[in-house]
Amino acid sequence: MQNENPNQDDSIKLEAETPDTEKTNTEKTNTEKTNTEKTDRKKANTEKADTRKTNAEKKDTEKIKRATASVRNMFAAGGTEIPEEEIENCLNELMNVYRVSENEACRCAIGIFSKKYGQERLPYSFRDNKGVMTVGGIISEMTKNETDSGPGKTDGAARGFFVTADVRVLRVRDNPHETISMSGLVGDETGTVALIVWKDADVMPLEEGKCYTLKNVSAGFRNGKVRLYVNRNSSIFECDREIAADQSADDETMNEIRRVSDLTGDGIWTDIRVKVFRLWENAHESISQAGLVGDETGLVRMTVWKTSGCPAMSEGKCYLIRNAVTNEMNGRISLSLNRLSVVEELDDDIEINFAKTSFSGCGVDVRSGSGLIRRCPECRKMLQKSSCPDHGKVTGISDLRIKGVIDDGKVTQEVIIGKELTEQILGMTLDEALALAAETLEPEIIAEKIRKLFIGRYFRVTGGKTERYIIVEEIREELPETDRTSLKAMIAEDMENPERKKKISGNGTDMGYGTDAAGYGTDMTGYGMAGHGMPEQGPYREEEPQDVFFSPSDDGAGVIWMPLYMREVAVRIFAKELNASEVIYKSGEDRYAPQYLLTPTGARANRVLITGVLTETENIGTDSEYRRARIADPTGVFILYAGQYRPEALRFLAEAETPCFVTVIGKVNSFRADDGTLMVSVRPEYICRTDAGTRDAWISETAERTYERLRSLEEDPDPEVLRNYSVDLQEYRQMLLDALSDWRNGKETVTVRNQPNEKTTAEDRISRSSALPALRFQKVLRKRRKNVRKGRKNSQEKTEKQSEKDGRTVRRKG
Repeated sequence: MQNENPNQDDSIKLEAETPDTEKTNTEKTNTEKTNTEKTDRKKANTEKADTRKTNAEKKDTEKIKRATASVRNMFAAGGTEIPEEEIENCLNELMNVYRVSENEACRCAIGIFSKKYGQERLPYSFRDNKGVMTVGGIISEMTKNETDSGPGKTDGAARGFFVTADVRVLRVRDNPHETISMSGLVGDETGTVALIVWKDADVMPLEEGKCYTLKNVSAGFRNGKVRLYVNRNSSIFECDREIAADQSADDETMNEIRRVSDLTGDGIWTDIRVKVFRLWENAHESISQAGLVGDETGLVRMTVWKTSGCPAMSEGKCYLIRNAVTNEMNGRISLSLNRLSVVEELDDDIEINFAKTSFSGCGVDVRSGSGLIRRCPECRKMLQKSSCPDHGKVTGISDLRIKGVIDDGKVTQEVIIGKELTEQILGMTLDEALALAAETLEPEIIAEKIRKLFIGRYFRVTGGKTERYIIVEEIREELPETDRTSLKAMIAEDMENPERKKKISGNGTDMGYGTDAAGYGTDMTGYGMAGHGMPEQGPYREEEPQDVFFSPSDDGAGVIWMPLYMREVAVRIFAKELNASEVIYKSGEDRYAPQYLLTPTGARANRVLITGVLTETENIGTDSEYRRARIADPTGVFILYAGQYRPEALRFLAEAETPCFVTVIGKVNSFRADDGTLMVSVRPEYICRTDAGTRDAWISETAERTYERLRSLEEDPDPEVLRNYSVDLQEYRQMLLDALSDWRNGKETVTVRNQPNEKTTAEDRISRSSALPALRFQKVLRKRRKNVRKGRKNSQEKTEKQSEKDGRTVRRKG
């Protein structure tokens, strides 16, 4: 059948081709658009490249001009004029052809022109040379730089410049430092400025009253003061004109007399009127005196270096100290007296007024230098082997004091308790203490008695706070107070809150931390070491060094390091949490770096303070006595081990009748069992009997500290805890509720012991039979160790001699 419309096929064909045509046109348009965009991008990139090139050329031009001015000014200051075009061409070749840095190009150019013009080569510094200036102009320019760049930004090395100035020397000081040749004050008609001459500056010595031309000296800022520095770039000539300057100008414009409260910053010279509050024994052979001085505004630590040559100061006397230098370390200010310092005694009486503070906590340590001591009758310093560091061999006077440490579970605070309050704590006067020491022939017996009456008891002290100590003016025995009802209510509210019913977990594995995980909880009938026991030669059987930190002190001739005692906080922790701990680590790679136990609630415990019921002790030693003890609290059992290196604790555990309330201060000890389980125990440093009221107060305080850690862990989880533990917060909240409900006689009250006002009777005092065995045991132990070392040495020498003799015999036979 024929198609009725002959053009139909063509129409169909055209219709079929139309979409392909539109597609082709679209692709063509897109290609043109892409080409246009590429052209535009290429053009933009070309413009950017041109801009960068222009900017680079502009910067290069600026560098060359700046370097040219610097080199030209340096030669001009020395009296040599070099055409600017010649310097610019030289620098342009160096920087653009040879591509050397600006600094190196300047150094090279100086060498070229010094040789060309027959001048001694000038050392180069990047700082501009401002040429000849007056002192007032120097101060004005430096102050302007300080204002433009912000306070503290214009230190001499960064924003300073070289100048040449004609000045009169107003004052000359001796060498304050081994790198300084001279310091003093110079000036002209426009002002005065401090001058420092470095030792490496080969210049003529300056004399007071004479006029000099200072060439190429560096102007800079130091502690807000403008100074001129004479270095190896500088030269000094006598000036041929007379310069008028204010002869009465004070150094540092000179030193102002400051009060203690005004002392800020490091390296500031100052004059100060003070009263000597306290002097203590020297901590270093380079120190002449160290102590505390103060005025109406506070106290500050003072160090007098032996190189100062200053006369000895005495406690209670007032002095005018000139040219002392401030030192700042960790935000704490101290004063140093060096070779430039001058000490003048005053007849005035300065009243020291320092803020009083109170601190509550448990006595955890009694430092050496406590008990009966001997003081110099002149300066009141403590004598060392009947010798005063200032007055030599003297007949000392007796005194009583306590240097102790009080711990509140968060921080430690060192205290110094004077004679009157020490007598009150001891329950005996100084004369009675001397009589007791003479009777027993053991002066250390008084320090032992102080330890028994101070360590493990809670005190509130009030007195003046110094940088390190509280100088105690009032002390009373006072147990820590905690609102247990409110604490229990908060814990119960957290337990009922659905948002707080969660488990803190991270990468660690849920070990089921509880009484059964480590095998020693409240239900266990064994000894708490999962049947493994403590190895006879277990870890940490040797004595560890005392906790020490170091801080620098500047003696005006460099920095030395002085050890200062800083005791670790004794963490308050329940037995359940201690026994559930699985992570032990050291704070550093050093052999004596302290070891810490990371607990599930985030505590980092090196030392702990526990109070509970001593339920059992047993001697598990073989060659020597070695005791294991169990102390129960409401959540579980602490395991203690004591050996010959802690004779006091060993003796206490040997003589204790169980059950009894005890307080223990000790280090955390641990070792890995055969199955990999971490076994945690406590190595007591001190252990003493206590009462139920103290036990209840400890439970309250420990619950409060643990609750604080739980809240902190919940609000800001510790990454290390997350990495190692899976903590069920509800479990530990329930632990706290159970502990707070476990009160003596079911009463939620704490019996606070009254302050002992009555004198102790003769029966209450430490007798020979109760105190001396421990002291004598220590002496015997020291003698035994000495003999062992001597025997080893003799045996080694004997072996070496025998080997040498055998060798000679063999050679003779050969």
